[in-house]
Amino acid sequence: MSPVLQTSRLTLRRPDARDEAAFLAFVATDRASFIGGPMGDQQAMVSWGQEIALWDMHGYGRFAIVPEGADAAIGLIGPQFPMGWPENEFTWFLFPDGEGRGYATEAGLEVLRWTNDTLGWPSLVAYMEPHNTKSARLAERLGGELDTDAMVTGHDVLTYRLPRPAEALTQTIAGEAQ
Repeated sequence: MSPVLQTSRLTLRRPDARDEAAFLAFVATDRASFIGGPMGDQQAMVSWGQEIALWDMHGYGRFAIVPEGADAAIGLIGPQFPMGWPENEFTWFLFPDGEGRGYATEAGLEVLRWTNDTLGWPSLVAYMEPHNTKSARLAERLGGELDTDAMVTGHDVLTYRLPRPAEALTQTIAGEAQ
């Protein structure tokens, strides 16, 4: 059974059919350029299938971010280990309706705690394009520190090293509460 996480304002669950339309609409836009968009219909469906399959194949994947009182996701966030990448990655993206309310930080802290407690990976990073300042700010709010020595061959990305183990994350959460 897939985990369902709760925060004061969010349910974080495995993506499902309720989230498909918003995902497909998002990846068809330029806003999805950092995850391979804009995508045509066929590529978008393959990408959606990969979101679902990660959970079946590995027992983890991005969580759907669902605000209280809503049915469908406003974004996805969570762990993955893409083929060819050098390290385990923590990733996120919000659909346009999900921005500006602190949902990404709230979801990120909870899913990061779950990732650390459940998967036990020795390290966790967030990769992002250098011009993606919103993601860089989120990585910093999650306790990430820019790692200028980390490189991904063939990609121009920034690498933020995220807190591990859970004690470091607890300090990050305490700082958020202030």
